[in-house]
Amino acid sequence: GAFLSVAEINQVLGVDARLYERLAPLVTVYSWAPQVDPMTAPREVLLAVPGLDAAAVEAFVAARESIYALQDAGAESAEPLPRLPVELLSAGARYLSRADSRVYTVDAEGELAGGARASRRAVVQLTGDARRPFAILAWFDSIPDPQLQPQAP
Repeated sequence: GAFLSVAEINQVLGVDARLYERLAPLVTVYSWAPQVDPMTAPREVLLAVPGLDAAAVEAFVAARESIYALQDAGAESAEPLPRLPVELLSAGARYLSRADSRVYTVDAEGELAGGARASRRAVVQLTGDARRPFAILAWFDSIPDPQLQPQAP
């Protein structure tokens, strides 16, 4: 059956600690869909989709990041946001699907003047219920430092 947590990847034969550390930041168990959502998938995941070439993925990811940056900056103008060039991904269309996910990862980090640091990560799902607007699906007492992640050989 489906994995209930990303940590279950560790139970797959042939997956060692190094491979798990490289895979874990790239996958989710909260989409409840067998396809990849190109709007949220990491670059590395899109590069693994059969039929997609690196140039198309790089162009798509650059356009997606540019649009998200405009949205984050609160681009309030009469000009509409640029269109996302989804046709770049047409060669992998059977593996892609736009999911209407209501699941988000929230990271919080803090550092004291003395240098002590702490971080937390929560995976939350919006419920649509005003009395209980979200549910915590997972809680982590620290956020992995991407600088410490093993690099590909």
